[in-house]
Order: sequence, then structure tokens, then C-alpha cells
Amino acid sequence: MLNADDERVAAMAKVAPGRVLTFGSDEAKEADVCVQNLELDRLGRPRFTLATAEASADVVMQVVGAHQATNAAAAAAAALAVGLTLGEVAAALGRIESLSKWRMELHETADGVVLLNDSYNANPESMRAAIDALVSIGVDPAVRRTVAVLGEMRELGVDSESAHREIGAYAVGRVDQLLVVGAGARGIHAGAGDGGGQSVFVDDNAAAITWLRGQVRKGDAVLVKASRGARLDEVSSALQ
Repeated sequence: MLNADDERVAAMAKVAPGRVLTFGSDEAKEADVCVQNLELDRLGRPRFTLATAEASADVVMQVVGAHQATNAAAAAAAALAVGLTLGEVAAALGRIESLSKWRMELHETADGVVLLNDSYNANPESMRAAIDALVSIGVDPAVRRTVAVLGEMRELGVDSESAHREIGAYAVGRVDQLLVVGAGARGIHAGAGDGGGQSVFVDDNAAAITWLRGQVRKGDAVLVKASRGARLDEVSSALQ
């Protein structure tokens, strides 16, 4: 299975020893399994058409984020390769409610807060995808503001400081409020710059919980995201 949206990956088809199936977005015109007509609902859940050269089927997913459509296309390619029909694949994709614990878990709390808990793991690419998912939820007129609670991305080696700063720069201006948690994530706060107070730094999870309880209101959409070692699931649990 090769991602046709990445030219470096797509080029591997020339040297692959066996059968190759490709997947990708509508821009990847040569993909064997293609995502078309992608839209997001009010909670950032994708709906789209999954197309092959022979057939197409509509998919309505229960998981959050536009990036899940590409993941679905990859899974579909694998399923088609072992003999499932496109209809069977589309139906199965629509039944998925959770990928695993603390991965893009969507909650609507009793206080009227939309909570996206993605505290199991983090790297720069998944951070951007989660922020984009939060932004898509924020498009809903019923959402008062978007709040990204971000912690450390671990195991990045010598690129750690620059990677954290880049995420701060990416988040500021996209979300309404940024809360950065823990010394290991301070680079996110630095990368966000002043931002008119848009970014707030706190030392630990307890301080984050205190800040959120004082600030988050009905109609807010909150993302909680970090590497597992930061234990931001504690923050998510407190909000629930």
C-alpha cells in the first residue's frame, strides 16, 4: 500500500517486488483508492466518497479529523486487496467509533464543552492534524472559542526545540486560545510569541486543570494533546 499523495512514497512502486495498490486524495488522480468530495460535520468528522476505477461508495465516519479520510483510504486499499467489496469496506469504516484509548476521543461534557482528547501520543505531524481538527470544529457557529491544550512531544532528539517552536507558530492564529503545559513544551509557548496573550504557559497538569476550570465555558471546544509521558489524560479526565 503506497500513499499516492507523497511523491517519494509513490515512487517506491517502481521497485516494489509484489503487487502495489495506491491510495490518496482526489488530487492523486492515479490512486487506486481515492477520497473524493471530502466534507466535515460540525464535530470535525469526515464524510466522503471512496472511489476506485470500478465503483464508488459513500463513507460517513465517527472519528474526528480530515486526516482520517486518508487513513480510511489506506485501510480500504488493504481490505480490497484481500477480497472485501467496496460496499463492505465503506460500511465497516462507518462503524468505527474509536481508534484506541486517548486517540482523538470526542466527548461532549455535561457542561456543554466539546472535548477532543488526543493525549496518547504526539509528533509534529499529528499535532498539526489535531489542531486542524479543532479548527474544523470551531467553524460551527455554536462553538464559542477553540482552546488547544498542548504538552511535550517526546523523543524528537536534536530537533525537539525547533519542532516545539514550529507547533506554537502553527497554532497561534488558528486557535482562539493556546495553553502550553510543562517545561518540556515551553518551546510551543515561545513559538507562539506574544500573540496578545493568546498563549498561556503553566508548569504542570495541576496548574492546567486550575486554569481550564476557571476559563472554559459552555460552547468552548477543547483539544488536549501531548506525548503519553506528559500524562495530559489527567487534564482531559478533569474536564470530563
